Amino acid sequence: MKIKKILFIFIMAVVVGVAVGIVYSRGYTQWHKPLVQVVLPQSDIFYWRHEARSEMRASSAAEREGGIVSEWVAENTVTHEEYKDSMEELELTSASLTTDGGILPNVTRDILMRTLDSGDVVVVLGDTGIRQSWGGEGVSVLIEYHGANPIGNLIPPEAIYTDSRTGELYVFVLERRDSIAVRGFYAKRVDITIGIPIMVGELMYISSPDLENASIIISSDEAIFDGSAVRIYR
Repeated sequence: MKIKKILFIFIMAVVVGVAVGIVYSRGYTQWHKPLVQVVLPQSDIFYWRHEARSEMRASSAAEREGGIVSEWVAENTVTHEEYKDSMEELELTSASLTTDGGILPNVTRDILMRTLDSGDVVVVLGDTGIRQSWGGEGVSVLIEYHGANPIGNLIPPEAIYTDSRTGELYVFVLERRDSIAVRGFYAKRVDITIGIPIMVGELMYISSPDLENASIIISSDEAIFDGSAVRIYR
């Protein structure tokens, strides 16, 4: 009877030890996987950022009729020669003024644009900051434009790797595996080619039949390889 009791205790200790080991190893493995960031291929393009100096002046009656509500405005011509013929197709997504006093007004919603006969676009930005500007005060103007993506997969250049042996270019995409033996997210290598134009704004145009709806890994806190188990930065 005593032997049976000892044997039972031994078997239970083994079972509990194995269970604890499995739980611990899975948790340890999960938190020691490379941490990656992923993106879908870009659906729009960052075309360009315009930075310039300007001065504040009083808004005119015509500008107020056109939608400007601020008493003080800054005016700047922002056309980029490369996109002059397609300015009307671009979307102004961000505009801001920084006064020399360090105040950053939010002016994205108080903006007026007019196109000159030359094709240049003049942007008038109103001061909607917490402190009103005054005439002649110097300001820095920052304007960003985006446009529709007409050509396909656009990703940050840092997401592209080069095979040191073959010279082939590739990216890692996120692959989910669900089975009894394997479960979780893994990095999968996908070979790519560089399209033309190579660069569109700050993104690189790539081509591959295996990238449709793929989540592309753009950064990792550790080196990753084809088949690496990873966890996603959220």
